[in-house]
Amino acid sequence: MATLGLDVPSDDELDGPTRVFKVTVVGDGSVGKTSICTRFAREYFLDSYKQTVGLDFFTRTLQLDDGERITFHLYDIGGQSIGSRMLGTYIAGSHALIFVYDLTNHDSLEDILEWYKTLKALGCTEGAVIYLVGNKTDLTTLRAVRAARGSAIAEAITAQAHYLVSAQTGDRIGVLFISLAGLLCGVDVSSLALDQRDISKVVLPERPSGQPEDLSSTDTTQADKAAKRVKGGRCVII
Repeated sequence: MATLGLDVPSDDELDGPTRVFKVTVVGDGSVGKTSICTRFAREYFLDSYKQTVGLDFFTRTLQLDDGERITFHLYDIGGQSIGSRMLGTYIAGSHALIFVYDLTNHDSLEDILEWYKTLKALGCTEGAVIYLVGNKTDLTTLRAVRAARGSAIAEAITAQAHYLVSAQTGDRIGVLFISLAGLLCGVDVSSLALDQRDISKVVLPERPSGQPEDLSSTDTTQADKAAKRVKGGRCVII
């Protein structure tokens, strides 16, 4: 099983105040929202697909070098909830919104625009940090999303960062949430957020001729820009 690959502090290092952030994860069904949350919060991957009805809840705590603790409350919203009257209630008070799409499903990226439009109409985007996340980087030969279109959607939804991850391998899941912690707390995590220790090493097949171009550099550029906006210490996952 791939792990996030970062140091775990001892109990003696956990003293200090805790800040709690509500992070809501949205997107079409089967894009991997629950898998991303499970990989981050519990460090394992669900081999079988189970549709989220309404919402699921996950939690995990990070700690900064100065002793401050940060707890993420992750609200995993079911893909069918876009038309639900409860959607606004589910998302209200979110400090951050993570819009997830499937790199092997072009329509799931285009549908992000509808998700953003719906959440904006509900007043849920105002004041929230917005991330765009493409999942399933491990399915290289099935990739259907082009880098330029992903970047365009990220700009359209005013995303502060655009990450490409794999919930299955754990690739860049830790980086994603460490970067988010930095933006929410005003902490400079640029060096740690790009730390290669977080990347699960996996051998991928070569991309066949004619397949959409590799998107692997997209999130690095976005993360660099985002990290430069914040200052402070570093953080680790527990």
